[in-house]
Amino acid sequence: MQSGRNAASWMLAPILILAFLFQSYSASRLKSPTFDEPMLIPAGLSYVQTGILRLNAQQPPLLQELAGLSLVLSGIRWPNTVEASQMLQGNGEPEPEWRFGNSIITENGADKVLFWSRLPFIFVSALGGLLLYLFGRELVGDVAALGALFLYALDPTMIAHSFLAKTDVGLAVFAMLFLWVLWEYLRRPGWARLFLSGVALGLALCTKFTAVFLLPIGGVLSLAALPWPPETANESGTSFFDRFSLDNSEWARGITARVCSFVMMCVVAAFVIDVLYLSPHGLSLYDSGVHHVYTDLNPGYLVFMAGELDHKFRSYLAVCYLVKEPLAGIVLFGIGIYELRRTKTLSLLRQMFLVIPPAVLFAGYTIWSENAGIRYLIPVLPFVYLVGGLGLEALLRNGSTIARAAAILICAWMIVGLWTAMARRQQRGLGSGIEAAKNVARQECPRPQFPTRVFWHLPPGGIWDFLSGVNCARIDAGTEARSLRVECTSGGIASCHRRKGASR
Repeated sequence: MQSGRNAASWMLAPILILAFLFQSYSASRLKSPTFDEPMLIPAGLSYVQTGILRLNAQQPPLLQELAGLSLVLSGIRWPNTVEASQMLQGNGEPEPEWRFGNSIITENGADKVLFWSRLPFIFVSALGGLLLYLFGRELVGDVAALGALFLYALDPTMIAHSFLAKTDVGLAVFAMLFLWVLWEYLRRPGWARLFLSGVALGLALCTKFTAVFLLPIGGVLSLAALPWPPETANESGTSFFDRFSLDNSEWARGITARVCSFVMMCVVAAFVIDVLYLSPHGLSLYDSGVHHVYTDLNPGYLVFMAGELDHKFRSYLAVCYLVKEPLAGIVLFGIGIYELRRTKTLSLLRQMFLVIPPAVLFAGYTIWSENAGIRYLIPVLPFVYLVGGLGLEALLRNGSTIARAAAILICAWMIVGLWTAMARRQQRGLGSGIEAAKNVARQECPRPQFPTRVFWHLPPGGIWDFLSGVNCARIDAGTEARSLRVECTSGGIASCHRRKGASR
């Protein structure tokens, strides 16, 4: 029976990953460049072809280099012009980079540039689904891991960001890779796994600067494996406050060994950073990049949410999750939290791997990040899916017919919600990416309007769309604001970004 269930899981997992790939690719062919892509795309092209890492210093190089490598393989080259040379010697101001990036996109053909620059991100996102399933099997078992992959593959938020030449999904994927390799090292310590953990950590650190949160996460989990090893009697429900009897000398040796092993991981990660920065001074460049984050934002930056203006809303990301994520997924996450609290089958270290990484990332983003959309939650979402998978497994394993029927209905709810979102995407499409990109380059897009009020209401499809997980809001526009970029999400949340020197 168990072998049959495993075989079914191995059959369904590739189907879900292929379905995710299809959705991601299809969406990428419909969508014009986002605001940030014209900065990342030329930066990656310059890194690969010239070896100079100067453009878009606010982001580490790994994902930009993947985009640049794909563009070079497609035959697109860094321009041999005076303006291009000046960009490589510039001061890192975003506005000239943004204009120059748009010119590269339009002059080389927007559809071609967007396809090849986004292609690595589509594959990285699909790799994220595979890692989620494989890592999930280790942490929560086959059924829950398959449920997590189901949520990943059908989440409109993940699909919408999966193909974009941006860093959030890449951080989520490489963070999972690091935590999976770290888990394997803690289960079976060895030099090879220690080295691979360091490599994975270095790759994750070079996706997005907020990956530095993985350092305390990895350190805490490494130390936690000392009193609560992965494969122990904890599986039968040992209390969090129980630990294995070790004398003081054994504790000292164990802690020293853990600290030394994690320091060695960090040394390997530093070498990986040097390699990806194409410089023996990679750590110095990395530190400089960290200090460049948000330097182009005006101190008077204001966020507009639910009818109010403020510099920052501490509840912003929580509201984003509740408004933007499918309601079916939120229900499963709630059930999974309840199941996680009462489980007797998951070791404490497994529970820590499920809880500590998303808790630290969520807290870090809440405290230090700007309120700029749900994308900052993306590195947290894989762990939400794993907990949601536990909730789905709890319903399926329940002997009650009602519970199993509820599981089937929730899965159907998730599918219908995605289908509704895809249908609306087709209805609201702006045409081909090349025409939209040309409009951006010509600055023919209408000037943004400053949102003055937000009214929470049912979406155009009425109660059916609301139950399908399509949460919408109407935003009334008021005074024109030429120096503001307004980002309005479907959940009634808008961010108004005022950049230094902005003229539009």
